[in-house]
Amino acid sequence: MMTNRPLPVRILVHIKPEIRDLIPLFLENRRKDICRLGESLERSDFKAAYIIGHNLAGIGGAYGFNLLTEIGRKMELASKAENAADVRAMTAEIDAYLNNVEVIYE
Repeated sequence: MMTNRPLPVRILVHIKPEIRDLIPLFLENRRKDICRLGESLERSDFKAAYIIGHNLAGIGGAYGFNLLTEIGRKMELASKAENAADVRAMTAEIDAYLNNVEVIYE
């Protein structure tokens, strides 16, 4: 099983002001990813979980959410291995991250 590092209570993410308008939808879509991951786990659909992880790995850093990129990469590995426990752990890590992230525009 993959080891997860504890997330701090408050996670500061510095974002360029010019993409400010995109961030609420970006974060909303990550919340939807959590729901989709839960559904994919119920169906043992590791391909769907892999696609979500792959998308996170690709897009997280582009928006300044580098930890989401890292989690996405771990999700890809867990999904490839069809490791439901690790996919579940990564889903919980995404949820914790979203609950603790604070965006600073600068």
